[in-house]
Amino acid sequence: MTYIATALASFLLVLLIYQFKLNFSFLNEPPKSEDRKLHTSNVSRIGGIIFFSNIVIIFSFTDTNIQSVLIFSFLILTFGLLEDIYKNISKYFRLLILLSLVTAFVDFNDFVIVDFDNYYINSFFESRDTFKIIFSVLCLILLINAFNFIDGLNGLILGLSTLILTTFAFYTLSHNSELEMLMICLIMPVLILFFINFFGGVILTGDGGSYFLGFMIGCASIMMSNYGILKSFEIVCIIFYPVMEFVCTVIRRIISFSNPLKPDGLHLHQLLYKFLFFKLNNKLDWLSSKRINSLSSLAIILFVAILMILHHLLLKNFMSDTIIFIIFCSLYLLFYNQILSHCSKNGLIRKDI
Repeated sequence: MTYIATALASFLLVLLIYQFKLNFSFLNEPPKSEDRKLHTSNVSRIGGIIFFSNIVIIFSFTDTNIQSVLIFSFLILTFGLLEDIYKNISKYFRLLILLSLVTAFVDFNDFVIVDFDNYYINSFFESRDTFKIIFSVLCLILLINAFNFIDGLNGLILGLSTLILTTFAFYTLSHNSELEMLMICLIMPVLILFFINFFGGVILTGDGGSYFLGFMIGCASIMMSNYGILKSFEIVCIIFYPVMEFVCTVIRRIISFSNPLKPDGLHLHQLLYKFLFFKLNNKLDWLSSKRINSLSSLAIILFVAILMILHHLLLKNFMSDTIIFIIFCSLYLLFYNQILSHCSKNGLIRKDI
């Protein structure tokens, strides 16, 4: 009954989103010339509204951690939607509010990482509760911003979220029924919005949706570790792509003396889209810019899916998760540098961003 209620609520909210898009023009965003904006027609950034479908399941859980996670996730979703609607909230103010909400959540619920899957790190944090709180807050803030960073192509953030949540759901089988139910109830609206966004490209996840997914997956990661379902480094291997996007982006901007919060149009998905558009545009009549957008997203999703499958079926049996994570990061860097090199050689990178 819980799953039926979530699915029904999701479909009803999709209809509501389309009504908002048709009847309230101020909720639509026209195409922009900014290098980081990849859509070519009017879009609506309020797709995150669909995640309110999970309100119907709050009281289905006896686990107070899950209830608290859902309540705070809706607060974060609401705040993100305000930016999607008004589009004028300072990025520094947004970071401050997110930091305040996440800190309150972690402190009130003592929602900290218990086991770091490393003797020396565990020893350091063992008697330092304040550091545990600070580290847990920073991890959640990192993931919230990481998911916001990867929200740039049709279906990308939603496809990757589906992979991560499905993987978590698989590992919760026969371990924790409530966490399994949460994962499945999250997958439903994510999948529905994925198909709408991937094939249509006119309803975006928006800041509200990306903040919600980053926070929920971050909290799910901590619960998977604390409940003994997965080790910390196993989880890092599962969520490595958004983590690498965030870390590499911040380091790149700092090295180039740029503001870490200022967009630069150099995310992997943006470079891949430029490269594929350069190679494929006008080659096939049916291959429009919107389809190249979705194709770029699909390439990254398949790349991450293959690595996840290898991690579970093959590599996990032969080496530690730390080594696997290093291999995944190396592959990401190799792929990124190859695409960056091709884009630079063909003059696809603007110098004024």
